Amino acid sequence: MSEETPAEQSPQEEFDRLYNELYRRNAQWAHFVVHYLGNGFNARQGAISAGYSEANAHNQGYRLTINDDVSPVIAAGKSAMKATPEEILMRMTRRARGTIEDFITQTEDGSLAYDMTSERAMQSIGNVREIKFMQVREEKETKHGMSTRIVNKVDLKLHDAMKADEILGKHHGLFVERVEHGDSEERQKRSKEEREHELAMMRRIRKERAQE
Repeated sequence: MSEETPAEQSPQEEFDRLYNELYRRNAQWAHFVVHYLGNGFNARQGAISAGYSEANAHNQGYRLTINDDVSPVIAAGKSAMKATPEEILMRMTRRARGTIEDFITQTEDGSLAYDMTSERAMQSIGNVREIKFMQVREEKETKHGMSTRIVNKVDLKLHDAMKADEILGKHHGLFVERVEHGDSEERQKRSKEEREHELAMMRRIRKERAQE
């Protein structure tokens, strides 16, 4: 009995698979890949955006691009960027449906926090446009004096869902009829009025010159 061969994955699906594997191994490496691919392959800026020190970002970025675990994900990402029209439409559809709720979880104390490790977040990682990791010093006054702690925070930005809606709407012809029928009659009327006004001006100029 022959073994079933897995269905061939699209470049985007291959990138998503490798990215999720890398994220489980080292989340910061995965964030570097996203920023490196998204900023035009600037390794230094990708390292900074992923949370590495600016002082060492150049060397760190270069090392990551040749890292045996990271470089295959970068290669898959570049391949996925050469998408077919169908893949582009699928990507736009995901972005149009994307929501920040995919990356938020409720903590034990009832507050909300980013969770980049959940299954839902990993499935929606392609909707992320920018991730920044920050360390913020928080001070709180207690009965024993001032208490200071360092809190890790995430600044997450998604791709523009409204822009994706606009692209999909144009592709499916949702706006064509409204544009064509909505202003063609008004445009013809305005054009006729402008021509009549220009002709009247020319007649008046010729009359004035003839009287000189």
